[in-house]
Amino acid sequence: LCDRHAAPRRRTQPKDRRMTRAVIWVVDDDDDHREGLCDLITAAGHDPVDLSGGIAARTALGGPLPDLILSDLRMPELDGIGLLDAVRAVDADVPMVLLTGHGDVAQAVRAMQRGAQDFLEKPYDADHLLTVVERSLASGRLRAENRMLRQRLKVEGTPLIGETTAIAAVRRRLADIDALPVDV
Repeated sequence: LCDRHAAPRRRTQPKDRRMTRAVIWVVDDDDDHREGLCDLITAAGHDPVDLSGGIAARTALGGPLPDLILSDLRMPELDGIGLLDAVRAVDADVPMVLLTGHGDVAQAVRAMQRGAQDFLEKPYDADHLLTVVERSLASGRLRAENRMLRQRLKVEGTPLIGETTAIAAVRRRLADIDALPVDV
């Protein structure tokens, strides 16, 4: 069952990413569909947070963010594209998958151009949805890890002075070997 009242948590980087339960916001104005999605997400080993529409999700953006957002595209007051824009204004790295029963190619392209991780048309196969969820979570973790590594390089690294092609190649090479357990 969805935890309707649980406060979503801030995204963190776990030590063992393969065994992580993700917090997933399920945003849909259709109560039955939302509950079904919550049940599916729970069965997959994650923690869904039930949000009854775009306005409720936008309000929740003021608190801890989820690891992934699954949102219906067509909702009253604030649709999925509007929610996507609100999410991107807060954190560009939160993956968002849009679901719709009224999909077309133009809507899918528009959603992807605005930063959606994926776009699925209803009815969808549950296994396919879970594959998209896992792929989106992995992508979100990778983006967060890359951001953390870039920040660490800025803080810990001594800047290399210069903008030549050779210096740029050295910077790239150092970034490639940074995570290796070897002396350089």
